[in-house]
Amino acid sequence: MRKQTKWAVILGAAAVMTFGACMTSFASNQGFVEEDGNWFFYERNDVVMNEWRRGKDGVWYYLGDDGAMVTDAMIDELFYVDSHGARVLNQWRELESVSSDTDLSWFYFGAAGRVTKASNNSEFTSTTIGGKTYSFNSNGEMQTGWLEITTGNTTRTFYHGEDNDGVRVKSSWAFLTEKDDDDSDESWYYFGSTGNLTVTKANRGSGTRINGRRYFFDDEGKLLSGWIVAGTPSSTDSNGLSVLEDSLPDAGSIGVDNIIAYSDENTGLMQTRWFQAEAATAIGEGDLKWFYANNNFEIQTGLRTNAINGKFYHFSKWGVMSTGVKDLSNGLYSFGSDGAMRTGRQVVTDTFGEEFTAFFRTNGTVSTNSDTRGTGISRSESGTLYEGGLLVKAGEGQRFAYAEAVIKEGEGLVTVLVNETGRIQTNRTSKDAGDVYIRTNNVGQIIGLGTTTAKAQEDANTRNAVYDAADLFGSISTSAGETVRVSEVVWADPTW
Repeated sequence: MRKQTKWAVILGAAAVMTFGACMTSFASNQGFVEEDGNWFFYERNDVVMNEWRRGKDGVWYYLGDDGAMVTDAMIDELFYVDSHGARVLNQWRELESVSSDTDLSWFYFGAAGRVTKASNNSEFTSTTIGGKTYSFNSNGEMQTGWLEITTGNTTRTFYHGEDNDGVRVKSSWAFLTEKDDDDSDESWYYFGSTGNLTVTKANRGSGTRINGRRYFFDDEGKLLSGWIVAGTPSSTDSNGLSVLEDSLPDAGSIGVDNIIAYSDENTGLMQTRWFQAEAATAIGEGDLKWFYANNNFEIQTGLRTNAINGKFYHFSKWGVMSTGVKDLSNGLYSFGSDGAMRTGRQVVTDTFGEEFTAFFRTNGTVSTNSDTRGTGISRSESGTLYEGGLLVKAGEGQRFAYAEAVIKEGEGLVTVLVNETGRIQTNRTSKDAGDVYIRTNNVGQIIGLGTTTAKAQEDANTRNAVYDAADLFGSISTSAGETVRVSEVVWADPTW
């Protein structure tokens, strides 16, 4: 041990000079006199007892009950004399513990030789020795391990190293056995510039800053890692902070708003920007997911309307980055495998793996309003019809289908004819599965019906109006003077 080495040097130096070399035996029985191997101190021919006397070497010695110089002993529980009887100054000594009959404890004797100890009205005292801080109890015994010191109404927690160390840990991390833990579990702790144990104060959602980085600690000072929870998931956390344990909760176990941050499992560092972690929900347990936290460590949820590196993202209520198609409250969205919002014409896949064609608005701002950038459109785009983002088309074998749609943005619904690929049939006559010929205008509206192409055109010329949705049910009397029945009136739905 370091102290033992230092003491060996001190004692070795002391051993060079024997007590006899420093004292003089006087025939007049004055001062120090050696008698039968013991040293006594005479004044006016009387032996001095139970008092200190200084030798010619300037060192103080103690004379005991019988007047003999005392060696290797505590005096009045304040001083210590060594094997030569000299009062120990500025030295450590490992002596029999006052608090135990068997253990040894370390004591420190200062410049005047007085043992360092707490006053009668204090449990502990702390002092700096050799540039390091130590604490001692009222018996003068050096303290080790965890130590709580109360001053007034304030109790502070310190750590004073292992046995035979005693140095207070300051401005440093330490991986220690947890306080009052019979299972010897270990955790990371941080001790500030005075050695005070760091905890994260209640309701401090931004954590505790250490060397420019932020961490979370519970009320016992243990570094929290993983999903940090505020509220009352654990009644033992008086400051309202804890971490989700091995049994991850279902969505209803705690409110999502209780999850306030994530710290790296290995370093404890609070995460900002992109990071991967196990989802804080039983859904997807064991799988690593992508999350994003802002500069205040807040886990992002919902549709993010501010771009991240020029791209837009959506996160679940637990903060998991979304991929694929999401049917949100304001419309259908598509997100790539990298989570970035996709716009324009896309091929999307449903939960069963079936592919569909969709179109998502390419312009405007991203918001939670309907019909904004990224939402699935409900209108015609480049001659193809979409509803709620999904392609509207006739079913396989149906050839054509009818749909109500917005052809021009800002205008109302009209009834148009679409084929099996979703193309709106404009300025043409088409034959449906029931041998009815259907004439459309330049936007795809149905303007004429007949049993031949000519009669469909004649109906269009005479009618000079469009057929609306109600017209297409049942038998229809055309202006050409015939009754036709549109075969299997099929209203096309988004192909989802």
